[in-house]
Parts: sequence; C-alpha cells; structure tokens
Amino acid sequence: MQKQFLIALFCLLSLGSTSQNKPILYDFAEIPQSQLLNPALNFNHKQHIGIPLLSGLHAELGMKNFTVSDFFKVTSTSFSERLVNITNRLSSRDFLIVNGQLELVNIGFKISEKSYLSIGVYQETDMTLSFPKDLVALYLYGNEINRLYSFSDLSFHFQALGVFHAGFSRKIKENINVGVRLKLYSSFFQAQTTNTGAFTTTQGEDNLLIHRFNNINLNAQFSGIKRGQEDNIEDYFLSRGLTNNLGLGLDFGFVNQITPQLKLSASVLDLGFIRYSKRVNNVTLKTNFNFEGLQGSFVPENYSKSWEYLSEEIKENTSFEENTESYISLRPIKINTALKYSFGKYRSRSCYDYSYKKEHANAVGVQFFSLLRPRGPQIALIGFYERMLTRNFKTKITYTLDSYRLSNIGIGASRRIGKVNIYGTVGNLIQLRDLSKSNHVIAQMGINIIND
Repeated sequence: MQKQFLIALFCLLSLGSTSQNKPILYDFAEIPQSQLLNPALNFNHKQHIGIPLLSGLHAELGMKNFTVSDFFKVTSTSFSERLVNITNRLSSRDFLIVNGQLELVNIGFKISEKSYLSIGVYQETDMTLSFPKDLVALYLYGNEINRLYSFSDLSFHFQALGVFHAGFSRKIKENINVGVRLKLYSSFFQAQTTNTGAFTTTQGEDNLLIHRFNNINLNAQFSGIKRGQEDNIEDYFLSRGLTNNLGLGLDFGFVNQITPQLKLSASVLDLGFIRYSKRVNNVTLKTNFNFEGLQGSFVPENYSKSWEYLSEEIKENTSFEENTESYISLRPIKINTALKYSFGKYRSRSCYDYSYKKEHANAVGVQFFSLLRPRGPQIALIGFYERMLTRNFKTKITYTLDSYRLSNIGIGASRRIGKVNIYGTVGNLIQLRDLSKSNHVIAQMGINIIND
C-alpha cells in the first residue's frame, strides 16, 4: 500500500503547465489586463477601472504524458500496473507548474497626450515540482549496477505572494511605444529545495558491491511560518502577510508599428527577486561516504537486519543542520514576442489626439513565449487570428505548440457594452468535451469600466 501511495503521489506531482503563459490575452489591446503582459501596449482610452476581485482571474493546469483518465479507465491491467506504466513514461524533464492569479485592484489613466499610467494589486500562487525519475526508480526497482541516481532531480518551489505594481507607457516616436512596470513583491509563504549529489553502485572485489553516496547535499528553505505557529496560520496571513518578506521587480516592453499594417512587440516580465529574512527556516542534510556488500530493493516488505545496520551507518555519516539565515529567491522570468499583420476593411476609432487611428478588421500573426526556470526554459509558439466582429466586439483564436500537444486551440472575446468591458479566454477547446482526458486547461476572465 505504501508503494502504491508513493507512486501515485509522484505521478500526481508530475502535473505540468506552461505557467503564466497567456497567449490569447497578449496584445489584446481592447482588454486593460493585457498591459500586464506588455507595459508598452497602446491603450487608446482615457482611463480604466477594474471591478475589484472580478477584473482579472487566471487559472491554469496541465498534465504532461498522462491524463486523469489513464488512472481510472477500465482495462485488464490493475491499478498498480497502470501507476507503474505512467511512472515509466515520465522523465526528469517532466514537472508540475501550477499558476493562479486574482486581481484585487487595476486602474489606469492618461496623464499626457503620449503617456499612460496604470497601477494595481494582484495575488499570485506559483508552484513548480520536477519529477525525481532516478529516485523513484531507485525506490521501485532497487539499485542497478553502474547506474547513477541523481538527487538534483528532486526540485520543488512554491510561492504565494501579493504584487503591487505601477506601469508607465510612453509614445517616443510616431510608431514606437516603450513601457516599464515597477513591482513590489510581498511574499506570504515560500518553500524551495535545491539538491545535488548522486548515489551509485559498482562492482567491487570478491563479488562485493560498492555503494557510493557522492557529495549528497539536500537543502530545503522555508519562509512564512515557523515551527510553533501552525495553529495561528490564519491570524498570521491576516495581520502580517503584507509586511512579511519583500522584493522588487521590473517589466520592460516595446511596440514598434513598422508599417500601418505590420506591428512588432516584445516584453520581459518579472526581472526581480524577493529577500526572505522573516520567519525563515533552512534545513540542510549532507553525506559523502561508501559502503560495501549490499544490494536489494527499497521496498518496506523486504526490510532486514542489513537495512537496519545500513540505516545506522548512514546516520553516523550524515550531518543535519538547521538555521534561520536570510536568503534570496529569484522570480521566474517570462519573455513574450509577437509579430502581427493587420488587413481587411478598417474601422475608425474616434479618440483623441495621438491615439486616433484606423484599425483593420482582421489580423494574423505569431507569438513566442518563454518561461525561464532553473531546470531549463519552457517555450510555446502560438499562431493567431483576430477579428473585429463589430466596433465593440473582438475575438481572437490561437493555435499553440508546446510541450503537451500539437493541437491546442484557444479562443478569446472582448465585448464592450457602454463603458463596461467584459472579456474571457479559454484554451485547449478540443479537450474540453472530456476534462478527464484533458492534459491542459487554461482560462481567464474579467470585467472593467473603460472611459473614452
């Protein structure tokens, strides 16, 4: 039972998502929240006010190489066999990344003929967990001779924080906009691990096996709640969450209207850090030694006196340290670029001064997204088509290529009713018919008040 539970746990923790990739929302100029993806966005209105708690909601979940249906579908194989088969399909490159955002405040206004200022607050939860392929194989099948079992695959990061931001966009030339957004991070809770070292087994003399723990260094860092405070978690978040551990970040962006029909845009988001110095708890485990004469499977039913002796030897050669030293955690950097070509009949936008322009009814283009993580970047390539159905009703269809599948179709719409803007986006439409067989779900929605 313990074996099945461990397999199921690691499989479930191998969920993945492109995390914070919002391909439909990017460069959707009719939606104020698109400024959070590029602070240089041309927003051709006098001001906007987001409805608190309803202006921006984002959620994303994905599963790489398996779906929920794989666990519970009716087949001739047992549940345990299905768990093992799914685990065998996964690799150390698989991971879980879950991201959710809730916007609390978002307002913006024109401060000059060529400048726009936006400010706001949102809450974000972000989690990343790499699948420790080598360690799972070691537990399930025992130690193979001459195979290296890496501990670096065991990587976890979780963070819950609030973000206070102020963005400024400026038209510096007739066809060029630039923008910057300053962010103040306030982290409620954070946990992360960084591990190095490996375990190997080689053939020694007299048919004895030599087992090596090579420079094992396991580090776990926590901030937000210390021991003895578990019963006061709710009071802690309410009274101290916004003044706990702080950090700074910057977003940069530009928009170049190369021709009246061709536009290039790009942005770099969350170039920043958070310093953790309050309610910190760091744990470090180190070991580096060899032992001989044992080979077996790491299964609870097979414990023997040999394992008891080994356990004692490991304890004698392992150092365990705990401290409250401060540390710095870097934010995951996100990069967006897009090239868009507009065509077809245009409509006139009767605005003011520099923002008066003629907008075409159709547009096609390509976008690129990259999320920089310690274990390598996650990328996505997106093709899209935009259509103005009416003056106040715009739609966007995307086709995304990423690590999940080659048929991720998404759709978004923005509707203006008087001064009220309502928008929504949904990804991976093909798999929405049966969520149990879906390996990627993403959605955003919001309501704003826009004044021309």
